[in-house]
Amino acid sequence: MDDLTLKTKRYLEDTLDVRAEIRSIDLSAQLPYFYSEHYRFYDLDLNGVSYLLCEGRDILVAKQVRTQLTELESRIGRQSIYLNTEINANLRRSLVENRVSFIVPNNQIYLPKLGIVFNERYRKNFKATDRLSPAAQVILLRAILNHEYDMVTASEYAKRLKYTVMSVSRAFAELQEYGIVSREENWKEKPFMWLFKGRELWDKALPFLINPVRRSMWIMDNGRLPYCLAGISALSRYSMINEDDFNTYATISSIAQNNLDIVEISQDSRPADNVTKMQIWKYNPKLISSEDCVDRLSLYLSMRDSKDERIQISLDEMMAGIRW
Repeated sequence: MDDLTLKTKRYLEDTLDVRAEIRSIDLSAQLPYFYSEHYRFYDLDLNGVSYLLCEGRDILVAKQVRTQLTELESRIGRQSIYLNTEINANLRRSLVENRVSFIVPNNQIYLPKLGIVFNERYRKNFKATDRLSPAAQVILLRAILNHEYDMVTASEYAKRLKYTVMSVSRAFAELQEYGIVSREENWKEKPFMWLFKGRELWDKALPFLINPVRRSMWIMDNGRLPYCLAGISALSRYSMINEDDFNTYATISSIAQNNLDIVEISQDSRPADNVTKMQIWKYNPKLISSEDCVDRLSLYLSMRDSKDERIQISLDEMMAGIRW
């Protein structure tokens, strides 16, 4: 394996948390001669799926690359990926505009058919802010509530949450920046390991956790909605606080928009008696809770700034019931 393919293998494995195998192949008997002038070809295996990796011998114009890779896919019957040590800005922009897959080791991966777009500059510029992202918070809260402390790779966790591998990788990168997880080095995979558990993990992360509620609105009350109870409606399930005379539910914007029965009538004060409060969350509460209520930790984060003394007492009561 030459230097470029070795760099490509390591880059794919480190960035995408996959196992990559690259083998040189000779396609001269199957293709017109000019392909051998422009490319070296490799079998690329990513977690058991085979691709045709096409290393450009020269810097080609985008139209050439697009036309030739399309022809290669037709002839060879596999998705083709362009490989080069460098791509100038104009070529990069044109490849992206035309959705041509490419890899520049230690710089950029663009595989639109796999839903993967990664630029190394984003990784280098990553800095921990004063708050976790929604995806990182989901991973952390699930770990606490479900005791999910086994070492896990980004690809394994992506399957659990139906996130992309890149989203999970970036979420774990945040947690690593905060000193909450570490990464075990292994030649095959690099699983993440929690440095804290239970109440200690919660206390460590609490200053960085976000209020999951993006906004609230009043909607027409069409009876019991198929979403998680939130707000006082959920708190009344976890404590002795009395329910409101209306229900509060939580979901994410995309789910609310896809439900034709959701009719927003106000974002301000309660407009009528027969209404329901809908909270639009920054992450799907059902990723954490399998019940008809949002989970206790997210509920706490959504209500901890309340000035209502009875709510604060009920939150303490709720938190005391958690099995850390």
